[in-house]
Amino acid sequence: MAWIILWFIILLLGSIHRGMSQITSVNISQEFERWMIKHERTYPNNSEKERRFGIFRTRFESIELFNTQQEGKTSSFKKGINMFSDMTAEEFLSIYASCQNDDPSKYISSFGVDSTYDVAKDDYADIPPVSIDWRDENLVTPVKNQGHCGSCWAFAAVAAVEGSMAWNYGINTSLSEQQILDCSGNADGCKGGFTVAAFDYVIRNGGLNSEENYGYVAKQGTCDSSKTDEHLGRITGYKKVPPNEYDLAKAVAWQPIPVSISVGAGFQDYQGGILRGGCSYNPYKNKHTVLIVGYGRTEDHHEDYWIVKNSWGEDWGEEGYVRMYKGVNLCNIADNAISPLNTYDVERRKTITRNRRAVG
Repeated sequence: MAWIILWFIILLLGSIHRGMSQITSVNISQEFERWMIKHERTYPNNSEKERRFGIFRTRFESIELFNTQQEGKTSSFKKGINMFSDMTAEEFLSIYASCQNDDPSKYISSFGVDSTYDVAKDDYADIPPVSIDWRDENLVTPVKNQGHCGSCWAFAAVAAVEGSMAWNYGINTSLSEQQILDCSGNADGCKGGFTVAAFDYVIRNGGLNSEENYGYVAKQGTCDSSKTDEHLGRITGYKKVPPNEYDLAKAVAWQPIPVSISVGAGFQDYQGGILRGGCSYNPYKNKHTVLIVGYGRTEDHHEDYWIVKNSWGEDWGEEGYVRMYKGVNLCNIADNAISPLNTYDVERRKTITRNRRAVG
């Protein structure tokens, strides 16, 4: 009799499991259809759609499991479905983590101004404040989207010029990444490039046009010389920031700073909180260039973090931003930071940074 009852229980549990699997499958299928509409995704045939659904389903289930396991933990990191959710990790990294095509130290400046900061003499914060967010000072333009073009190097450089111009002239204007792609002379614009190459072009040309007048099309084209004489965004030079997070904080306390990070698959599903991993630790592989717009510390667990502006649109991460754990050189964030130079009102800027509460 006992074995009959056991057999019945096994059958019942199997039936429940199959029922739950069917429900889950239906729910994920509905999620996928909604996701396709939201992101305007279409596929050439049903076979490709089924393949992409399989990737989406695996990612969906993995994200749900991860977030469930995070419940009750001190970490605030959370994953979520986004525009990358039908891509394999290899596909994602090949497109969105290939924006820097080589070791940046190999690039030779046309202007000879890429020397390293002399911390004792150069004009940036003497002591980095506890926190700073340049979005609060109107030095940061809205988050943009590079699309399926490996042009992050141009986006980070332009964002830095935008911040420098906002500091110098009080002008917060979106400038043209497309002009950098078309006119800087980087033959592999959508396959990667260097922030310093973009800065060199800005100096050589005398500035950049606005994004409105020279719009982004997510592919490299022929330079439109009729639009290059408008010089809304200018810098006078640039310098390397010493490769450590303390000096990087000093530089960021002066203005937004572009950096190259080593991106791993963890960035693909990032939705919010403080990212503590997900990096590629090969310093010259899977590189992505972004803009640090500040840093801070959580009140609850006193976690230090960098505030990083990305170029994957506002649907990714925290409305286009990621907070990255500060203090461990996460993803090699301090290794290749470049600060633009300009004819600033130095005393005004020093007053602002010194009025902020210093690190205690």
